[in-house]
Amino acid sequence: MLAERLLTTPPADLRVERLAVLDWYDGPIEGYLRIADPGSCWHFEVVAAAHSEKGPGERQYALSAAPDDVFERLREFLEPPSTGRVWVPRGPSGTEEALDRLKQALPGPALVVRSTFLYDVTAVWRFSAR
Repeated sequence: MLAERLLTTPPADLRVERLAVLDWYDGPIEGYLRIADPGSCWHFEVVAAAHSEKGPGERQYALSAAPDDVFERLREFLEPPSTGRVWVPRGPSGTEEALDRLKQALPGPALVVRSTFLYDVTAVWRFSAR
């Protein structure tokens, strides 16, 4: 299982190779990411954030497994085309419904990661909804 592999991989070895940021407030709030090794895609959503006078601090993100082709699916209705590591897409009217359908098809969160801007991961935990 991919979640187990991420839990046993040292956080410094988890490299986020793609990021589609759908919501931003002083850093990524929600979107999709692809981790290089193990190759996997995840929906992320911030669940806790630290702020200081210096600006945004570390955040904790809940991760739900996403299909391997999630970036291709997003390109079907979002623009401009993704060309780099970080993609901040937008879409025409009605895009919210397509994004909601994609998100509703995902399983619930499996992991929580700690990061500032999701470029580097500093900790990984199993998600607990208690």
